Amino acid sequence: MRIEDSMAPVLTLDRDRVLGRIKAINGGCLAPPLRGRLDLASDFQALNLPVTRLHDAPLENAGYRLVDVNLIFPFWHLDSNDPRNYYFRDTDYYIKRCLDLGTGINYRLGTSIEQNNLGQLLYALPPEDQDKWIDVCEHIIAHYTEGWGDGFHFDIQYWTIYCEPDLNMGWPPPLTHDDFCQFYIKVSSRLKKRFPQLKFGGPGHGRLDIDPEGKNARFLRACAAAGAPLDFYAWNSYAMSIEYMRRQVDFARQLVNDCGYPGAEIHLSEWHYIPSAFGTCPPERQERYFDYTMKHLEAAAYISGVLTVLQDTALDMANYYTVTATSFGLFTTRRVKTKSYYAMKAFGEIIRYPERLAISSDSDVYALAGRNGAGEIAVLLTVLRMSGGDITLQLDGAVGEVRHYSIDEDNDLTEIPLSRIEPGKIVLKINSKPSVQLLKIAPGGKLQ
Repeated sequence: MRIEDSMAPVLTLDRDRVLGRIKAINGGCLAPPLRGRLDLASDFQALNLPVTRLHDAPLENAGYRLVDVNLIFPFWHLDSNDPRNYYFRDTDYYIKRCLDLGTGINYRLGTSIEQNNLGQLLYALPPEDQDKWIDVCEHIIAHYTEGWGDGFHFDIQYWTIYCEPDLNMGWPPPLTHDDFCQFYIKVSSRLKKRFPQLKFGGPGHGRLDIDPEGKNARFLRACAAAGAPLDFYAWNSYAMSIEYMRRQVDFARQLVNDCGYPGAEIHLSEWHYIPSAFGTCPPERQERYFDYTMKHLEAAAYISGVLTVLQDTALDMANYYTVTATSFGLFTTRRVKTKSYYAMKAFGEIIRYPERLAISSDSDVYALAGRNGAGEIAVLLTVLRMSGGDITLQLDGAVGEVRHYSIDEDNDLTEIPLSRIEPGKIVLKINSKPSVQLLKIAPGGKLQ
């Protein structure tokens, strides 16, 4: 026996030990784009996302007036009580199609990010008339939840107030973050009073600061001191360490509790695999960086591993930025599915097996197991740089049909042959490291 084979991972699945339910935290950012001839709707639906957050929608849909408050109500001298002064049509199509595909909505109230070469913002500016801005937001919410302005009665529960106000591109000087805190307090208080049944939160901080006097803590303390509604606290994280993500969520939960909101949900409003610092990739390498490096097997393992380890945290939702064909998407900018897409699809599969079962992990393999109502079991494995070429899964009891799907250099969540099945164990051949593996196991007989 080779030394590396003796070090190959051995995992144990205990199908008699139920740990609760697998958390469907596989949220996204953006809905299928309206622009372009190649429609992503069916591929988007296959991801089985519980919710997607609508931020930066106009950036992927040039020429469409989507989601942003300033695009829906463009002329601020007009009467905000008159539905004729609103332009809802593009956003109506955008939201309705997303809901029809089975994915819920987290609607960001504010503007999309503005990154230009002018040294100043022209569009993504804080509202000059805050009271009127709030009134416009009330009418947008009423349009989509109460039918105002020939609208809809959609079940849109989550409404995020603003995005990245801790960064200059989100809330530019001379305004300060403390000014934003007062703005959030005013907005959330009025909107929650008008729509008490809905959830308001945010603000999608651009980073999580461990400084007790940092912007995250100051925001939370200011809101608590004013008694402002905060149904969910949200921040963004772009990283490359799976364990760092776990620690970050634990810190955020404690921070939100300590600042006075133990009942608030916590959301990763944006997250993505980033193997290097922003802005360090030279222009001649950016196409490969954005369409390959950030979306290939390292990224796929990161997605699967993060969603696995966050099962054991207090996180309520993680919105991957983005699940469409942006530079930060699951597709290439030419709308070709990537390894990252298939990793997110694999997690969308395992939440169809919601009863979580106990399974051991390994230093090189993260594991998540679930069972559906028919008694069938699914196992999701995130394979890092392990030694050896096999993974052994030990389990008691009868085993019927087993199917093995792999995301590796040669396979895109494709069914591949099992290495072998022996009494009490299933042995998987691993073709690539890192990779993502999905098993489906019937308790006896054939899989449905």
